[in-house]
Amino acid sequence: MDECKMSALLTEVLGHYQKLEALLAENREHIIRGSVSEVERFTKLMETVVLKIRLLEETLESHLGDFQEQPDGKVTLSALAALWEPDGGTFTESVRSLRECVKRIDRESKVNRQLLQTALKLNSQFLSLIDTELKSSKQYSPQGEVSGKRNAVLLSQKA
Repeated sequence: MDECKMSALLTEVLGHYQKLEALLAENREHIIRGSVSEVERFTKLMETVVLKIRLLEETLESHLGDFQEQPDGKVTLSALAALWEPDGGTFTESVRSLRECVKRIDRESKVNRQLLQTALKLNSQFLSLIDTELKSSKQYSPQGEVSGKRNAVLLSQKA
């Protein structure tokens, strides 16, 4: 595969990574707002983009194999960029942009994961609080008289 085709493939991969980054940022807003249906919708969109990225990366890796000089050595995009464009250029810039985009995606994923874990923890604590309150509250008869303690109502159960 020549430089132009590799560059086009790399640009396509980068485009999908940038789309994933935008989806992660928008998903963070839905997580913060507590919009479960939107978080689910964006998760499915991100899964689709990740599958596209995997397919493109497999294609990219197979073409990188064409440039291997040694059977045990692997050619990287950075090494190929340095070979093709010693003074820098479009391909080199795309490789740099891809590396930076992947770092941002990693950070954004960690933030989203932390937000989700915190939300789950808060929901669990809230349900536990309600369950405790219901167990200790009094039960009233239809006439408004105290008729004893309310039977425990289990709202959540931990495994």
